Amino acid sequence: NFFGGDIVSANQTANPVYISGFTKTQTGSFAKVGNAVTLTCVAVAGSKPTFRVLLDNSEVKGNSDVSVATSGNVYTGTVEYTPTSSNYISGGQTLQCEITWDSETVTAEQDLTVYYDC
Repeated sequence: NFFGGDIVSANQTANPVYISGFTKTQTGSFAKVGNAVTLTCVAVAGSKPTFRVLLDNSEVKGNSDVSVATSGNVYTGTVEYTPTSSNYISGGQTLQCEITWDSETVTAEQDLTVYYDC
C-alpha cells in the first residue's frame, strides 16, 4: 500500500568482499627471469570467492592453479608464477589479484619488473 501503509521486509545481512592483502615472495618489485614468484592474495568474504591472478589484465598462466586455503571467512589464494621474459625496458608490468564473490569483483595490484641475470 503506497498510501501511508507499512512496507516490511526480512532482515538482510551484508557480506562485503574485500582484499586484505596481496604480496609477492620477493621484496620490492623486481624478479629474475626463470625464478618462481609466489603470489598470495587474501580476501574476506561470506563464502569462498573465485581468485584470478592477472598480469596487465591477462590471466597469468602460472606453474600451478590458484590454491585456496580457508580460515573462517578469510580465504588465501596462492599461485606460483615463473616469468619467462624481461619487461625491464618497458618499465615493468602490473600484477592484479582479482576476487569475484556473489557477482561482486574487487582487484588489488602490485608492480612487477622482470630482468635477465646477465
